[in-house]
Amino acid sequence: MVLTYWRGNPPSTVREKRSRAISLLMLAIFCRPSDLAKFSTDHTVLSGTELRYRIRGPKEAKDPHYLTPVQVIPMMADNDSEVDVCVARALLSYWDSISDRTRDTSSGRGIFWSLKPSKGSSMLSPIGAECLSNLMREVMISAGVDPSFTGGSARAVGSTAALESGMDFTSVMTRGRWSSQWVFNKFYKRTRLMYMDARARAAPARRSRLRPAEQIVSASEESASESASAE
Repeated sequence: MVLTYWRGNPPSTVREKRSRAISLLMLAIFCRPSDLAKFSTDHTVLSGTELRYRIRGPKEAKDPHYLTPVQVIPMMADNDSEVDVCVARALLSYWDSISDRTRDTSSGRGIFWSLKPSKGSSMLSPIGAECLSNLMREVMISAGVDPSFTGGSARAVGSTAALESGMDFTSVMTRGRWSSQWVFNKFYKRTRLMYMDARARAAPARRSRLRPAEQIVSASEESASESASAE
């Protein structure tokens, strides 16, 4: 549903480009908001052909200094029918849209920033897990997903949809960083029911752009809240 939404609503503003990149990335790599908040420019590299990334200290590692193995997401060609939902291109488009802004890119900081500088600063600050979760939920609601689902459900929905679409089990396990087949099977059985329920209860997709009036994202986002709350 989120993919369908972005196919029909190509972003034009920085805010929309940021939301598209966040939502596509979270769904593609089965990522918790708390893990996405740990992405950094040190370990996220975009080239003309691919996106390469590593995550420092994901939840399942239980070690804040652990770096995951390098993962690669290919960049789709310009003439690809799915180019509007290409994760690598979405992130590149967002980064290009803020290339003239001063951002905090110090070691260990994020890859998504506030829309305005924090009070007393001239730099855009990285946004935290709570804001990322809220932005993901905003996209989900705009796409017609039931409002009872949170931004953190992207991990469950993304991995389940990948299996449903034919991605092999080992690839899903590796990309989602599950520690064992038993752990994933337990997770999958629980989340497959949630995924099917979400599809059954889906409201008609709204074709409008993201609207600030929905007041889904907390006001703290504009002051670059760096909440580290885990999903």
